[in-house]
Amino acid sequence: DAVPRAQRVLKSAREGSLREAAAFRVVALLLAYQGRIEEARALHARGVEASRAAGLLVTAAGWSMGSCVIERRAGNAEAEERVLREGYETLSALSDRYFLPTVAVYLAEVIANRSADPDPEVDDLCAVVRERTLPGDLVNFVGLDTTEGRMLARRGRLDDALALARRGVESADTTDFFDLRNRARLGLAEVLSRAGERAELERVAAEALSTYEAKGDVAGGSWARRRLENMGVILA
Repeated sequence: DAVPRAQRVLKSAREGSLREAAAFRVVALLLAYQGRIEEARALHARGVEASRAAGLLVTAAGWSMGSCVIERRAGNAEAEERVLREGYETLSALSDRYFLPTVAVYLAEVIANRSADPDPEVDDLCAVVRERTLPGDLVNFVGLDTTEGRMLARRGRLDDALALARRGVESADTTDFFDLRNRARLGLAEVLSRAGERAELERVAAEALSTYEAKGDVAGGSWARRRLENMGVILA
């Protein structure tokens, strides 16, 4: 339902306008959910370039999160990390405090996904998030709880890890941001797997996959299923 609505907005926008740039981004993300990756990349790049041309350098760099969403659904972890690092470096150079901590949340998660070991860079990024996040920015605090929970689990502090990761899910569920809710569940799934909490692990995994399916995010569901399979969770 969302794609034709967004495409109508795109067609109604004046060429080169910020309305068109925003519509490019929305259509691109929706197409990425469907697995139409090349189209998504092209449209998203046009939106980013339009923002840069308008002098909105902070916005353009913040859109690295959208590029991450697309590359995740393409299964390209290296590109995920690259676009986020570029965005983070640009925002740091611009002394931004609005997008930067959220980009740091995304980057910390991507680095954490790279291996099963604790990573000092993830700790450093979490410290940036904690220092610079505005008090009401719930997305950042959900990501912080989820990622720090994963790092604690990898260091063997399972009780603390479970408390943080479960709090991340509870906080995410106060929003209608389905991707945030699912990313929190996948983080909790890792902690539950390490803690041997199999029943809760399978329930959380099923919730995430069913939400991706309900939202039509086919590519996101495939990515999540692969993550869960690496934890030994195979769901029909």
